[in-house]
Amino acid sequence: MNHVLFFDPIVLSDILVPIFICAVMPCVIVFLVMWANRNEVNRKAEVALKAIEKGAEIDPSFFSPIKKAKSVKQRVFGYLTTGMVLFGLGVAFFLIAAILNQFELYLVAPAGICLFLGVAFILAYFISRKQFAAEIKAEDAAASGKE
Repeated sequence: MNHVLFFDPIVLSDILVPIFICAVMPCVIVFLVMWANRNEVNRKAEVALKAIEKGAEIDPSFFSPIKKAKSVKQRVFGYLTTGMVLFGLGVAFFLIAAILNQFELYLVAPAGICLFLGVAFILAYFISRKQFAAEIKAEDAAASGKE
């Protein structure tokens, strides 16, 4: 008989790995992010309650998010950084395929995807840099005025 059992390790890994990567891992990531946010809110509420019990005043900015907003210049240069990294990964995948002399889908597809995403982010950088030139100049002037 030439049939494959469900508990064959190769078949089992062929089933479990994609399920883990596509279903379990994203759920765990979302859970961890939500848990961290909830934990931060609970800690702030606990500190606020203790301060109220002692009669201290609470600054309203205490409840504002800690995350600092990125400037326009940082966001625009983030496009360039992301584009260069993706483009480099695409070139690396193509080089690996060329060195191994195996131009198969599992090597060429990620290379093409990374290359084109890299080119798209680099183009987004040039377009955004031109579009937000006035805002970037104003931020630079404000930053140089503070120092």
